[in-house]
Amino acid sequence: MMMENCSCETVEQCQTLRTAAGVKQVTPGGVALEAHEFERLLRRAMEVLSSRERSALAERSRLTNAADAAVAIAS
Repeated sequence: MMMENCSCETVEQCQTLRTAAGVKQVTPGGVALEAHEFERLLRRAMEVLSSRERSALAERSRLTNAADAAVAIAS
C-alpha cells in the first residue's frame, strides 16, 4: 500500500511509504527506514554474518585437524 505524505505514527507492517523526503520501508516493528539506511544496515548485517561464517569455518578446521592428529597419535 502506498501512502503520499504520510505522517502516521503507526502503519501496518512491511509497508513502503512514499513521502516528500523519499521512500521509507516500514519494518515489522513499525520503524520507518530510508532506503539508503536500510541498504547500509543490510550490508553491515551481511558483513557480520560473513565474519561469523569465516570464524566458524576456521574453528571447524582447527577441530578437524586436532581430531586427525589425535587419531594419528593413537594409531
